[in-house]
Amino acid sequence: METASRGDVDFRYRIFNSDGGEVEQCGNGARCFVRFVRDQGLTDKDAIRVETLSGIIEPRLPSPAR
Repeated sequence: METASRGDVDFRYRIFNSDGGEVEQCGNGARCFVRFVRDQGLTDKDAIRVETLSGIIEPRLPSPAR
């Protein structure tokens, strides 16, 4: 996680493959990231705006089962 370079996003992250190459996006990584920032108390939002190499994404936590 890095400091966002834009004011309209909550976070910025970068994803690297095992060979060290940076990739634009990772769906599983995005889901893990939103859970991580919630679990660490870095946000209380269920949906966040994240700056990535491929642009802005808006991952969200699923609603709890009722």
